[in-house]
Amino acid sequence: MRPKGKNYSFHLDWTERMGWNPRHTPSVSALLRCLITAAGLLPWALLLAGQASLCFKPAFHMFCHQLPERTLSIHGVPMLVCSRCAGIYLGVALGALLPSPRWLPRLGCRLMLLAGAAMTVDVITQDLGLHAPIHAVRLLTGLALGWTASAFLFAVLKKEKPVGHGETIAAS
Repeated sequence: MRPKGKNYSFHLDWTERMGWNPRHTPSVSALLRCLITAAGLLPWALLLAGQASLCFKPAFHMFCHQLPERTLSIHGVPMLVCSRCAGIYLGVALGALLPSPRWLPRLGCRLMLLAGAAMTVDVITQDLGLHAPIHAVRLLTGLALGWTASAFLFAVLKKEKPVGHGETIAAS
């Protein structure tokens, strides 16, 4: 029988039985940061590869429409994603790479809704033909949403600190 007042979860009990030590969380978090940063920088890095990057175009087509009029080109080579997706990728990388502000765990959901609303307004007004695709706006709205989501994720993960034996407490 477990002592009262302890918050045990099946997931943590299962991972402990499999030999995972909750104190390894900082290294897992660091690995996650590295992977997300690399994934976010991938379309930008492939752009530097020039024409050789075009063989990756089908892989990115699963995530982006890749319409030519909405895609940035540098030296005649189009990016593998549209300008909005390029902003999202860059924002996700920056959110994982840079330290999150202290206030983000409190306001992160609101900020994500605000960034998502700004992006939605741009998508709707553009698709209604009220304005042509503006790469700077598409890039910035994508960057705002990508950074907010990624930074909020890591701020929340940082706030939860493992204690051991299946219980967690919120960091002060």
